[in-house]
Amino acid sequence: MEGLLPCVPYRQWVLVLPKRLRWFVHRNPALAGEVSRLLASEITRFYRERTLQGRGGHPIEASTAPAQVLVVQRFGGKANLHVHFHAVVSDGVFALREGLGVTGKLQFIPAPEPSPTEIADLCERLRRSILRPKRRTQRREEVVAASSRNRDAWSGSALSPENPSGRCSHDCMEGSLLTQACAWRRTTGRP
Repeated sequence: MEGLLPCVPYRQWVLVLPKRLRWFVHRNPALAGEVSRLLASEITRFYRERTLQGRGGHPIEASTAPAQVLVVQRFGGKANLHVHFHAVVSDGVFALREGLGVTGKLQFIPAPEPSPTEIADLCERLRRSILRPKRRTQRREEVVAASSRNRDAWSGSALSPENPSGRCSHDCMEGSLLTQACAWRRTTGRP
């Protein structure tokens, strides 16, 4: 990791899927890839917005992005089927800095600390993105339709709005705050 990620602050985010969707995502690698892409794009959007707010509303270019490493984990602490996604993300965005004869040099722009409400909003956007009809594949159409009609399908999972302050039971996240779909822990320096 030392050669892969620059030396800036990072957060670890964890997306835990509802039990009804885990088997389908586990069974179909394309769905796991789709959820990974959705998570990466929503986190990128989140950090661009956070950085924009932190700079007093100055525009952040579309070319800015946080550094991210995303991994799909398919098992829980007891070697059970528990598909979830871990993302290590820089706590801000990188932008190309030009001027003074230097072109193409990356500059890190830190993002302000996210509030629990902002994290909850991000989680709701993720939930909607995952269940969005145009993103559905034929194989998961039935389970997604049942899950989106029945909000109880989300209870007991980390995406549940009724579980805003649950704890993640994974050893790697012990002591971290879990707010709906996302757990994060700030680290400094290299991950």
